[in-house]
Formats: sequence, structure tokens, C-alpha cells
Amino acid sequence: MSIHLVRVSKAVDSKPAGASKPAAASAALWPKPVSRTVALWDVSLTVPCNKVISVEGGGNDHRLMLLRLLHGSSRPDRGAVVSHGVRVSPILNYGCVAGTLLIPGLTVRENIAFQAQLSHMPVKLLTEFVVSASDCAKELDAFARTLNWRFRWAVETALFAAIPYDYYLVDQFDKVPSFVQMQLFYAAQRRNAALIFATNQPNVTAKFREIALVMASGSVSFQQCDTSAPAATSEG
Repeated sequence: MSIHLVRVSKAVDSKPAGASKPAAASAALWPKPVSRTVALWDVSLTVPCNKVISVEGGGNDHRLMLLRLLHGSSRPDRGAVVSHGVRVSPILNYGCVAGTLLIPGLTVRENIAFQAQLSHMPVKLLTEFVVSASDCAKELDAFARTLNWRFRWAVETALFAAIPYDYYLVDQFDKVPSFVQMQLFYAAQRRNAALIFATNQPNVTAKFREIALVMASGSVSFQQCDTSAPAATSEG
């Protein structure tokens, strides 16, 4: 069970260095200058399951683009990404969940029940986990759209960690609180799943990764890394 990139090419939009609008200019009238950068060129590789994989090199936009290709929310310009029968998570980062797990017009309780049905999980079990992880007992009957950002993120993150995906995708892993990093790491281990994260912080990659996907000059290469399970940490 793997995700395969078959002769994939993909360009991304990037803002040229120093291209910023004057302070007094209207955002609606000032066009945003962008350039197209080739992030992947004729890349073929198999991304294994049951490994902790860091995405390194390139820029933030290149690393996020690769996560989006794996997720399926972005399509290659050429080639194909094959992931039949593989369950891939949304992309988690500290600001949001891309392809959000919460439906704004449903209450938190209804959202949990909906995700439990999709994942073939007992509603009670999933509810207990989310309440314990996000401390949302008093907000279960609140509509998702009314939650403040931190509460919404806590509920979405708890759902993200509780649902059994084959691939967990995380952007800006260094900005995710350490207890969530550990929660995702051990959730992936228990389920024999892959945890694929992007970060530009070497101390974070060295702590977790088993394999590095290194992006450079339109190519992607695997680097095997020696690592042991990270020590549990606490935040207080």
C-alpha cells in the first residue's frame, strides 16, 4: 500500500524577492507579481507507508506543493499520482486543516458523528477521545462556525489524530505543539501508517524522521536516516 508518483512534473507560483506593494497602495489595484518555478521535473518515486518521512529542501511553497500532490488536492502538470485504496489525511498545520475536517453548519457533536461514520468508528469512542484531547465538552452542541480559532484547531487536531489514515500529512511541523507532534508520531506507529511532514527546522527533522525526501533542482531523492523513537516531552 503506497503512493506512487509517475513521471510527475509540477511548477508553482512564487513571488519574486523584493516584490512588495507600496504601503499606501490598494491591494485591489496592485497586482501581485509572481513567477513560475519548476518544483518537480519528470519525478518517479514510491512513497512508502509505515515510515516517518520528512520533506526537506526547496522552499516552503515547494514542500507544501508536494504534500498537496500526495493529498490529491493538487494535480501534476504532467504525469500521475497513483494512490488507489490508500486513505490520505488532510494537510494539518498550525493555522488550519486543508480540506477541513469540520463542517461549519454542523455542531461539534454532529461533526464527530459524521467523521465516525466515514471512518467506521464507534461514535462514543471517537467523542470521548476528542473531548479528552481538546477539552471541548462544553462546546459539543456549538456550531463549528462559532468556535474561536484555537478551539476549532484543537478539535480538528484531535479528530486528525484519532482517525485511522494510511498517510498523515503535516505542514510546518515545527509550529505544531510538541505534545501534538508526539501524539501524531505514536498514532502513526500504532497504525503502521506513514507520517509525512514538512519543516525547515533541522532539529525537528533529526528528531523524528526515518527517511528524508529531499527536493532540489526539480528532483526528489530519498535519504535513509538512522533514528530512534523520540523521547516523550511535556508542556506546562
